[in-house]
Amino acid sequence: MNTNDNKNDINWDKLLDAFEGEDSSTSLTPEEFALLANAKEIQARLHTDQFDENIGWERFVAARDQKRTRVFRLVRFAAAAVILVAVGLGAWFSLTPAVPSTTIAEAGEPGKVKFKLSNGKVLEVEKTTSLQQASSGASVQVQADKAVYSAGDATVAANALDTLEVPRGMQFALQLSDGTRVFVNAGSRFVFPPVFAGATREVYVDGEAYLDVAANAQQPFIVHAGDASMKVLGTGFNVNNYSSNVITTLSSGKLLVMAANSQVVLLPGEQARFQKSNATLEKTTVDTRPFTAWKDGDIFFEDATLEEIATTLSRMYDYDVRFSQVSLEKKRFTIDMRRPQYVQDVFKQISQSDQHVQFKMEGRVVKIVYQP
Repeated sequence: MNTNDNKNDINWDKLLDAFEGEDSSTSLTPEEFALLANAKEIQARLHTDQFDENIGWERFVAARDQKRTRVFRLVRFAAAAVILVAVGLGAWFSLTPAVPSTTIAEAGEPGKVKFKLSNGKVLEVEKTTSLQQASSGASVQVQADKAVYSAGDATVAANALDTLEVPRGMQFALQLSDGTRVFVNAGSRFVFPPVFAGATREVYVDGEAYLDVAANAQQPFIVHAGDASMKVLGTGFNVNNYSSNVITTLSSGKLLVMAANSQVVLLPGEQARFQKSNATLEKTTVDTRPFTAWKDGDIFFEDATLEEIATTLSRMYDYDVRFSQVSLEKKRFTIDMRRPQYVQDVFKQISQSDQHVQFKMEGRVVKIVYQP
């Protein structure tokens, strides 16, 4: 089908109304809905850019006495410009990785990322945070969406551990003192030494994290996740310790997974599952993307149940999800999209693929209902 023909069929007035919140987007065609999603993402990214508040205030004062009709036209023109940009850049967004963001939830004040340092100090990360802090032999540079540890010259305290707590609706990037990069997912806790001073480098994951481990054959890297452990020399892998299973997925390198009295060696594209209930460890070959897409700013589910999707989205956006019927939980969907700013946009995609599945927003609760 010709792309230009698709653009000519788009109802631009209806699309602008949906963009400005004056009309429900449920009546949009799939092509119009895709443009709307891209436009909202562009708008969100523009809002996060730095802006000179003094210049902005001067412009506001100069324009505040203008008639509302002119303001409306200007706003509508800006909305149209964003949507037109979305037409040209939609494919670009699908190929560009997103920077992990500290705030993903839409409404209400989400919890704050916290550092509990080994010296007893507690740091709460704000949107404007930018500070330098010392922690047991390390220098820590903390910003709104990431923190970087650097080894210092001070004596390292024995058994010193720092704790990073990431609440629901948030994500955070961390660089350890050895250069290892860690992406910590929503609702997770990551414990680590400020400086790796012993024969091994050992960290602890409660929740989910993706680690890109700096190579050092003389100082093996060990990740503890409940009763399971992973030993690496230099590799990239994802650890999920949310549920009754510890799921370890290897993207690159080589990984030794140990649990109970068993151990398996993983190669890229392989996964180890440790079932906590019966202490069994199994290895399988998998497509790694469903397990690592979150760190790249994507939402990806392949033939997943709506219950599995809802569980992940509730943690990612800090919403509670409730089903009107148990049968809805078992419906299966495949989703592959850039992570939108609002959870509603994900559920709208689901509703468009199955018109019998609808949703209602009530505060921070998403109700999934059956529509005959």
